[in-house]
Formats: sequence, C-alpha cells, structure tokens
Amino acid sequence: MTRRRLLKMLLLYAIVAVYTAILWRSEWGRYHILRIIKPRLNSSSQTGILSKEEKETIIAFAEVLVKEKSLSIEERKYIIEHIDYRTQNTPGYLSIYRQTASLLNRITKSQFVTLDLSDRSKIVIHHNLISHQVRMWEYLNPFQRQELAIRTYAVPDIIKGFYSSPAGWALVGYDIFPGRCSNLFRYTHSEV
Repeated sequence: MTRRRLLKMLLLYAIVAVYTAILWRSEWGRYHILRIIKPRLNSSSQTGILSKEEKETIIAFAEVLVKEKSLSIEERKYIIEHIDYRTQNTPGYLSIYRQTASLLNRITKSQFVTLDLSDRSKIVIHHNLISHQVRMWEYLNPFQRQELAIRTYAVPDIIKGFYSSPAGWALVGYDIFPGRCSNLFRYTHSEV
C-alpha cells in the first residue's frame, strides 16, 4: 500500500466519522445509521442441521443462558428440537448457530462443552454474550461484529425456544403447558 493510498483511506474514514457524528445527534440519523450497521442474517444462506458437536456446544451455552444449571434430558430435547426446526426452516440461522459454536470454542481455547458450568458462565459473562440487548454505541465497534450478531439473533432465539417449551413453562411455575388439559373433571362439570 502506498502512502498516498493510505492517506486517502484515512481521509475517507475521517469524513465518514464526522458525518456519522453529525447524523448521530438526531433521532432520524441514529435510526438510519443503525439500520445500515446492525448485523443481519444472511437470508440467502443454506439451511440444514448442525453437527452433533455444534449442538452440544449450543446446549452448553443454553445451560448458561436459561437455567444456570445442567439441563435434564427432556429440556435438552426441547432445545434441540427448536434449534433443528430453526436451522432447517429459517435461512441464516444455520450459519449464526455455527458461528456461535465456533466462537465459544475459540474464546475458551478448547471445547466449550468440557468446561464446568461455573467456568462457562464466567466466560460468557466476561465476553458479554449473556445479554441480548445491544446498546446503540456497540454497533459502531467494527471488531465485535460476530459477537453482536450472536447477541442479536442466537441468544434471544435460544431463550425463546426454551421458554416456549413445556420445560420453560414449568420453570416459571406453570404446571400444564398451554393447549393441554390440566383437569378434565373441571372442564366437564360446572363449578358450583
């Protein structure tokens, strides 16, 4: 890269930064800047099923997100069903879940699944992957795009998938999942 090209690039970045700062002051400007820089799912990407190792990594991540203790076999089944449904039917989710599994294994420098729950929790909290709410200024950071995409799409989807299942409903105190009869006698006799 020549010095002239480097100076042109720096000047271009400076102009974009100044223009962004000016637009950022108005609500209209912030809205349109965020629309441009917010991570998006690739709607043209393929759908499919995650590998067994990737699913196990996502399940280990879900244990940190939704319960902070090991999930039962039934709870795991519900999350796997949700993830399989999402990756097979919604373009972009297969790649976002693969990115999630890859990032978790990369930041632990080993297999995320092999860590105990407290170590997994510390890592997820340290890298701020537990929060699905992204503040506006975080979108301006060009170095954490993958983390932002995971927090924007994977984290809320895992939480929604778990709490939409009978296991999630039971965790918040409901005995019967919606759509199932809880007491047949109550439904067939008058309450006098």
